[in-house]
Amino acid sequence: MWGGPGWEAADDWAALVAAMLVAINGVRTLQPAVAGLMDKAPDRSVKDRAVDAALKVNGVQHIERLHVRGSGLGFYIDLHAQADPTITLEEAHEIAARVKYAILEALPSVVSVMVHMEPYRTT
Repeated sequence: MWGGPGWEAADDWAALVAAMLVAINGVRTLQPAVAGLMDKAPDRSVKDRAVDAALKVNGVQHIERLHVRGSGLGFYIDLHAQADPTITLEEAHEIAARVKYAILEALPSVVSVMVHMEPYRTT
């Protein structure tokens, strides 16, 4: 034994410290992987950039809901865009397509965008 008599427990304590370091590093390594498996929401900037891109589309008056979830290295976005209730279904469809492509252009890491159109009501 290194250190001579009286240091018999030092090996045990050194092994305990080494085991704690391995455990801490293991948990820190697993946290991002577990967050990805649990569909952890991305940071707020992704959501804000998607809302900004959608609101810049002509005809969109309000974004009611927007959900972003990560999958692998990309994001999936589902949103409810509100527009003038007097427009035709075809016009609403065109607005939805423009919203989708505006978000895909603003956020290259987005894999898919699902746009649901709703009438805009001020009350």
